[in-house]
Amino acid sequence: MALQFIFGNSICGKSEYVYKVIIEQAQKHPDWNYLFLVPEQATLMTQKGLVDQHPRHALGNIDVLSFQRLAYRIFDELCVPMLNILDDTGKAMILRKVAEEKKSEMNAFRKNLSQNGFIQELKSMISELYQYGIKEEQLGSLICQMSRHPLLQLKLQDLSVIHAAFQKKLQNEYITAEEQLMVLCNHIGRSEIIKNSVILLDEFTGFTPIQYQVLELLLIHARHVVCSVTVGSGMDPYQKIASHELFYMSHLIVEKLREMAIKNHISYGKDKEIPKTWERSYQKNNGAKGKYANVIQAEMQHMEQQIFRYPNIQWKKEVQRHWIYSAKNPEQEVQFVLQEILRLVREEGYQYREIGIVTGDLNIYEPILTYQFTKAGIPFFIDQKKNLSRHPLAELVRSVIAVISHRFSYEAIVSYLRNPFVPVEREVVDEIENYIVATGIRGKKAWEAEWTRVYRGLPKENLKRLNEIRETILAPLRILMDAKPEEGKWTVRERSKALFYFMDSIQIEKQLDEMARQFGEIGEFHRQKEYEQTYKKVLDLLDQMVELMGEEEVSVEEYGEILDSGLQDIQVGLIPATLDRLLAGDLMRTRLGKVRTLFVIGVNDGLLPANTEKGGILSDSDRELIRNMDVELAPTAKEDAFTQKFYMYLMLTKPTEMLYLCYSRLDREGKAIRPSYLISTVKRLFPNLKEEIAEQKISGIQSLQKPENSFGVLIQGLHQYLNGEECTWWEELYSWYRRNPSYEKKMEQILDAAFYGYKKEMISKTIAKRLFWETPMNHVTRLEMFASCAYAHFLAYGLNLEPRVQYQLAAVDYGNIFHRSIEYFFGKVKEKQLDWTQLNVSQRIQTVNECVQEVAKDYGNTILQSSARNQYLVQRLQRMTDRTVWALAEQWKDGNFEQSLSEAGFTSSDELEGMKLPLEEGVTMALQGRIDRVDVAEDEENVYVKVIDYKSGSTDFDLTKIYHGLQLQLIIYLEAALEMEKKKHPDKTIVPAGIYYYHIKDPIVEQDNPEDKQAVQKAVKRELRMDGLTNSDPEILDRIDHSGNKKSEIVKNLERREDGKATSRSMVADCNQMKQLCQFGLKKATQLGKEMLSGNIAINPYEYKKTNSCEYCEFKSICGFDSRLEGFGYRRLQKMKPEELWEALKKNK
Repeated sequence: MALQFIFGNSICGKSEYVYKVIIEQAQKHPDWNYLFLVPEQATLMTQKGLVDQHPRHALGNIDVLSFQRLAYRIFDELCVPMLNILDDTGKAMILRKVAEEKKSEMNAFRKNLSQNGFIQELKSMISELYQYGIKEEQLGSLICQMSRHPLLQLKLQDLSVIHAAFQKKLQNEYITAEEQLMVLCNHIGRSEIIKNSVILLDEFTGFTPIQYQVLELLLIHARHVVCSVTVGSGMDPYQKIASHELFYMSHLIVEKLREMAIKNHISYGKDKEIPKTWERSYQKNNGAKGKYANVIQAEMQHMEQQIFRYPNIQWKKEVQRHWIYSAKNPEQEVQFVLQEILRLVREEGYQYREIGIVTGDLNIYEPILTYQFTKAGIPFFIDQKKNLSRHPLAELVRSVIAVISHRFSYEAIVSYLRNPFVPVEREVVDEIENYIVATGIRGKKAWEAEWTRVYRGLPKENLKRLNEIRETILAPLRILMDAKPEEGKWTVRERSKALFYFMDSIQIEKQLDEMARQFGEIGEFHRQKEYEQTYKKVLDLLDQMVELMGEEEVSVEEYGEILDSGLQDIQVGLIPATLDRLLAGDLMRTRLGKVRTLFVIGVNDGLLPANTEKGGILSDSDRELIRNMDVELAPTAKEDAFTQKFYMYLMLTKPTEMLYLCYSRLDREGKAIRPSYLISTVKRLFPNLKEEIAEQKISGIQSLQKPENSFGVLIQGLHQYLNGEECTWWEELYSWYRRNPSYEKKMEQILDAAFYGYKKEMISKTIAKRLFWETPMNHVTRLEMFASCAYAHFLAYGLNLEPRVQYQLAAVDYGNIFHRSIEYFFGKVKEKQLDWTQLNVSQRIQTVNECVQEVAKDYGNTILQSSARNQYLVQRLQRMTDRTVWALAEQWKDGNFEQSLSEAGFTSSDELEGMKLPLEEGVTMALQGRIDRVDVAEDEENVYVKVIDYKSGSTDFDLTKIYHGLQLQLIIYLEAALEMEKKKHPDKTIVPAGIYYYHIKDPIVEQDNPEDKQAVQKAVKRELRMDGLTNSDPEILDRIDHSGNKKSEIVKNLERREDGKATSRSMVADCNQMKQLCQFGLKKATQLGKEMLSGNIAINPYEYKKTNSCEYCEFKSICGFDSRLEGFGYRRLQKMKPEELWEALKKNK
């Protein structure tokens, strides 16, 4: 029994030297066992290194093990009856169950139990307690000693409750992975394998307390223990150093193992330092070659000897080994690295396995690396266990449980149907989703009943097919819905059994096998391995749930939570699919073999070194307090920072030729981020090292990959050409693609996109007639849409595109309900022969409420009765409609007009000649519409007509919009009303009195004395004044408002002078101007109709003031309008003063 250390720095070939020594010893002593103990992630690399060096290229009596594999080896030898090992998945499930059961006993954690990620933190904490050998008694002792720290005391009490309940759940049937080594400690002394073994420790940077217990027993019982330790050149490993110093971790290993040897009277063998002859030979055989070999070797030695040492010596010569690049963002960073890798392989003769990539955060860089390297066809391996929590199968399991637990909520059922494993075609899912969105189908009962509702655009005959699809969807779900537990209780076992039968019914295993096969065919072997393991992992999870909690009765919600906690921890371990592949990993976990060039990416503040703020259950201050009680736990953030510095030392000295340090200036969200302090540290060490911009080094020609993946390079060249840059490198690539017939279609698409510019489009008159003039009638609102944008009109009325019908109330629905309610109101009072202006308050409210309820009952598949929120909206609609009726009555009382028509529609059958507009020979456009209200006043010779249009939005009367055809409705309705009244009164002159918008709203007003109801009502009445244009004739002004107020209480922008005439600030026009405006409206409508007929479908939106027609357009995602592209642009409308409009109308006569 002896302990021996082998010391060496990070560039001396220490591991290879240990391989050599052990192989020689193993050949001399073939009857001895040589157990190479290394970290789990280094086992494959160590095995390969030993096999490569061994003369017979075989391991023989050498075995490479991790601590866990050593435990299994001893248990097998001694036939130790082993309890089942509880992995992280099982821990998470039990802890969720235990936490819920013990919730009432907890104080500090009670409110956190339902937070996302808390169970994972709790699992990590429990694992830490086992890993560091913290027993229940120690927790109890700590709780007693923390009386001066009440919050920490509460945390420890809760941890004690959870730990005890967790241990009880295991019931001597399971042990955690951390407890494995405790069991191993009980049996090492009986192992003949250990007694006949030489133990070699390599690649370790530190050990946990339980691992030190194992090592102590190995020292006692093994033949010999050899430990390789990384120390700096010329450093005394036995000299005591501070915890912040670079090699403190190495010193700690030496100190603790030496103490164990002394304590147990273990002989202490002579330490070995790596011989200088071996170091020189190793560096010569594995180092840089060529012109700069000696310089690069000297640079590497300087880095090893000076980095993170204070004070240090600067490298004053030119730099050949080290490079620093900054990139715009992580994507550009990886693109630059990809280009450099291709250059090294193509021009420098590198093999992929001689290149490594390390980052501080694989969560950020893994998806970018995977995408870009897969696209480039580069063989690579990401050294990271693949978490399956977001795998489609895991999502399927979650979603199907959610469908049952949430009783077929919209979100749950759509998430389920969108899963690729559900045997329903994508188009069918779209159809079903459209139906349930449009009709408001929610809940299990609605899904099991036959669907009978229809909505706008759905033919009734389609219902039969939709019901057949519904039954197809329900068939596998009924396995879960209708399953009956054997003993009448829904236990974890019964629910897991039902879930298995569900997965079997949709052939999940077969689907996964087929997907794995397809991935293998296209060379994505890592995805193939992942999909081959997934089904088994999920079944193992269900088995584990049954073993741990099989007979416990749970609701479907509880089952879903337990299952989800397990799914979050499912991982698959992958091994490299090929020998010659690039390895990418993170700073702390990855063990690189021999690499000539290393790319360190993401060298940003908070990423490398990683942000070590732990947070979690115990804070750093908590850990410091516990450590003061002589209880060891995981390192604090400060200690982690020192640890990462040591790992950075190992990383920076790893490559034998080139080291690239790359960082991003912006994160993936576009926010500025700082480089890591490592960048400035290396710059200070190498003052002649110049930082370069990665984007400037990205060369199109160097980025060429496989032909099918190199179109981006060509696009980059075309982009430079279009920007006027002098470059010709892309021309040969362009010619190659053009000569290759298989890429002809793709090239046409690229060229079309590169030289894209919008050109005004037309359709033929024949097509326009068929699209737009199957019926010769045209709504005025349709003309306004055409005036707003011809292309939007084409999509809406030519192609009949509509937004998806949704079972919800939109702005347009409020308008429809208001209009219909007011129409019902006037119809009802007319039917009862009541004077609507003389109704008392209770009569008015009752009548309004009846009308609104009648509309609500039948509106939109009874949507207004579908929820408490919508029922509240009905009450709000009643209040606003009542306010409207009250305001209209008040306005009517201040004028001399009588209501003539309400909701008066006009079509071609009404024989209104003014509404029939000839467009060309044989083609006449008949305008149609529905006038909300027409009021008239009469004398012996004249009939005065005003038109009112109800608006639930914020449309303001605007003469400029009228001139450009964007507000034709009021003036055309006025012309129609004038003609209608002329038919009624052929012997009288019909005079236009005014056109107005009445905005339906329930305004909030400010008042000094809210108790003064009369003043409040007056203020509300002012807010509800109509907006529009009034005839300036003083007699008409009197009829419209005879209240005598200088400012009208009925119409906005209407003020009168002492002589009764309107002021210059008023929005008024004389009788001739009013008639000119009506005629202009008809003329504008004719012009727009002719443009429609000519086939104009141009994308020509307008911009006016601070708005444009694209702002609320339903089709803006279709047209591709972009004002930055050539040919696109807004029609910018300038606001016209009233006098400018009247002058323009004169010219347009």
